[in-house]
Amino acid sequence: DTDPRVIHPKTDEQRCRLQEACKDILLFKNLDQEQLSQVLDAMFERIVKADEHVIDQGDDGDNFYVIERGTYDILVTKDNQTRSVGQYDNRGSFGELALMYNTPRAATIVATSEGSLWGLDRVTFRRIIVKNNAKKRKMFESFIESVPLLKSLEDGQRFNPHLHFASESPFRPLVKITPTQFLHLWFKTACLSNNLSA
Repeated sequence: DTDPRVIHPKTDEQRCRLQEACKDILLFKNLDQEQLSQVLDAMFERIVKADEHVIDQGDDGDNFYVIERGTYDILVTKDNQTRSVGQYDNRGSFGELALMYNTPRAATIVATSEGSLWGLDRVTFRRIIVKNNAKKRKMFESFIESVPLLKSLEDGQRFNPHLHFASESPFRPLVKITPTQFLHLWFKTACLSNNLSA
């Protein structure tokens, strides 16, 4: 990577709080230890006050945010009407869509209490998280293309983030699994059919 590594120094106490805030963030789940360490190093703390706008709909995306504490309204303006479409309550994350797809912010996030956020800059987010997700997707696509049973799927179905399997019986629910779960099931099945232990 040609981009310099971003590091915001933190106390041990800050690092502990940051790790706790990030432990359930889905975008971080597939990162290896080195990638996660770089992400945590690059994150910075932002203290917010009630009524402060964290991001505004239509703006360019600069940072991804993880909530440590505080409550936040999600506001969307359409046809000159602004309405609340949801809230964050002391956990969650936001701001990734504008960074992943280079699009303007899709909503306004306003703090409804004092709070604390951890921000990650656009460059680091794209360098580590977007590239990692693209690599995982490419691996999954290659695997799907190598399975004869799945080759007949159209591109829209094949490269959907989730594979959908439905029984012919109308009384059985649609089963939705992630690519990772599918690969795990496939691997277990292959091992069992060859009398191997997984």
